[in-house]
Amino acid sequence: MLAHRLTEAERTPTTPTEMWLAAAILLVSVATIWFTRSQVTEQVYVSGLGATGMPTADVFNTALLGIGVGALLGAPSLHGIRSRLRWLSWSASGTLVATALAFVGASQVTCTYGCPIPFTPGSTLQDLVHIVFAATGFTGAAVVMVQLATSSLPRLTRLVAWGAAGATGLVAAAGASLSLLRFRTDLGATLEFVAMTVGVVWLAGVLVRQALIPAERARATVLPVSVLS
Repeated sequence: MLAHRLTEAERTPTTPTEMWLAAAILLVSVATIWFTRSQVTEQVYVSGLGATGMPTADVFNTALLGIGVGALLGAPSLHGIRSRLRWLSWSASGTLVATALAFVGASQVTCTYGCPIPFTPGSTLQDLVHIVFAATGFTGAAVVMVQLATSSLPRLTRLVAWGAAGATGLVAAAGASLSLLRFRTDLGATLEFVAMTVGVVWLAGVLVRQALIPAERARATVLPVSVLS
């Protein structure tokens, strides 16, 4: 029997069920965050929904925790996937674990009301800790995207990763710049939500793709053909 041979990037210690569950948690969590955003009238950045004193804090922080848990559950599915760039050649699963833990941290250490920028009047150590967790999470997600984009995965998967990385990076940078400049913060807030959504939906898609690999392998299996003499 001639069977489809899996590459190292395709061998994962996670079951398809776990990957589907992780993807579902991520999608439900990001949908919940958009729901909480619809419950407030003022324009707030992503972290602002979970700030101390916000009526959306409990639901938002639970959803943010869900993103961390979903990413952590799905991280083993990226076992063996490595960038072909020497300076990013460690396993993408390790990067995703660090990213997941950062989001878990951000969900537990929230910013204070209004989410003041660290080292500005009214900001506290709590705000600094939160922004470090959040920035680490966003940066880690971008690194995972680039690692997959420069890996040996199929070309379409790599192109989608490049697209997600570019869109997330540009949109998030634009939103952050508007926040720092205190100009069109309404647009900046929306851009940050969009960047977050692109990243989470992309990761959910990657996990679904990984979950489908065993079925693809089964279909690719070639059964021997008996030749009658």
